[in-house]
Amino acid sequence: MRSYRKLLSVEIIAIALLAALIGAFAGPFGTFDAMSLSERAVYWGLVSVVSILLGRTAFGLIALAGAEAGSVWEALGGAVLTAAFVTGGVWGVTQLFTHARPMTPDLPVLFVNVLLVTVGVVFLRQLVVRRGAKPAPPTVAEEEPRSDPEPEAAEGARPVLLRRLPEDAGGTILHLSVCDHHVDVHTEKGTTSLRMRLADAIDAMDGVPGLRVHRSHWVAREAIDGVVRDQGRLFLSLHTGARVPVSRGARPILEEAGLL
Repeated sequence: MRSYRKLLSVEIIAIALLAALIGAFAGPFGTFDAMSLSERAVYWGLVSVVSILLGRTAFGLIALAGAEAGSVWEALGGAVLTAAFVTGGVWGVTQLFTHARPMTPDLPVLFVNVLLVTVGVVFLRQLVVRRGAKPAPPTVAEEEPRSDPEPEAAEGARPVLLRRLPEDAGGTILHLSVCDHHVDVHTEKGTTSLRMRLADAIDAMDGVPGLRVHRSHWVAREAIDGVVRDQGRLFLSLHTGARVPVSRGARPILEEAGLL
């Protein structure tokens, strides 16, 4: 649900309103002749909202299938699935306007048109995300080769990732998780969302002992309370009360760490 709350951001709301206004005044796909200005505003407003919601759902399903955020497979899979969902959504919205019938949707043609638009949006979004993902500046210790830290040194390590958090975010990072094209950094005081890749966030943890137990989750070793089985699935229980899913491929990692 956290990823859906991000749809209420100013940027997303502005995009939906802009798309509705353009559709209302330009009247593409025959809607200019078939509808009045007010009807076009309602029609394209519904199309914009439905498309955004279905697009978020499609990318959420791709993430659940194991695609890593920011990867080519996530972009391509998300674009195709979004196009399929949005095609159905646009067709459904059009049926609400049967008295006007701005167009009689030819589903294959509609799918191709939606897919082309979706690929363009995804491509532009990838460019924005990659430009916004600025890696944390390296420290002197990172520039020089370093050996495996002593247990005492790792225990007191202060990761570079902390520099990207607000001062009141907390001093200990417990859990990193992927949410859309962001990484949610969980501390004992709350969660901060950073625009970056999970792999880069883990690298910025500077040798703090932890386990990557899922494509979308990394957990600090000190945050782990134990292992929980629920309906055949495996979870890490954190001392904050949170549960983190463990993928099948990560089970040997738990065994090696003595948690199984």
